[in-house]
Amino acid sequence: MKVLRISVLIVVSLLLLLASGCVGKRYVYNFVDEGDLERYDGNWYNAGGSYYFDDGLILTGNYISAPFFFTGDFTGQLNFNLDAEEGDASMLEFYFCTQQSWPGCDWLGGAAIYSIGDPGVYFRTYYWDDGSFTAVDEGIPCAGIINNPGSNTLKIVKKGDALEFELNGTAIGSPFTIIGNASGLYCPHFYGWSYAGTGAVLTYSEVKYGGDMIPVI
Repeated sequence: MKVLRISVLIVVSLLLLLASGCVGKRYVYNFVDEGDLERYDGNWYNAGGSYYFDDGLILTGNYISAPFFFTGDFTGQLNFNLDAEEGDASMLEFYFCTQQSWPGCDWLGGAAIYSIGDPGVYFRTYYWDDGSFTAVDEGIPCAGIINNPGSNTLKIVKKGDALEFELNGTAIGSPFTIIGNASGLYCPHFYGWSYAGTGAVLTYSEVKYGGDMIPVI
């Protein structure tokens, strides 16, 4: 009977973990280890601007996107290092889009960090709905949250029809409802720009997802 009770407890614990989303599927791309945008399971899209690898990926006025769409609930994560000098108005964006190349898409939504090298560094959340741009939270100061110099983690969490945001373990910005995504597809995008060449170095990305991972065709 004791063995049976233990077995039942194990099964119940696993079911609770699955229900809470703690156990799920994961897509990982480590920019430090990979060293390029090509891999056996699909190449990342390069919008045609400049980028280079130096202990991670540095985007200089360019965006890249994954070769997969994700459906259902998910948590997207981007790890990046900063060593930006004061006066460098560099920026970094992380967003999900209904296309691998965002121009002409019906929806995208995410977050951006601006003026990374300055004490007035700030955070914005936004979405694009069929050609109409909406800033949800604008100009949120984040100097006390972001690590410069240092390593950082930005997360976008989709729960049902809403997006939530987290920077270095701190919830930032207000959750907002997803409006305009009829396909239910979400492709992760990253954009980086730096005036002085001291912007963010992307080191690691992952998506933990509860739905499907669909290759971009």
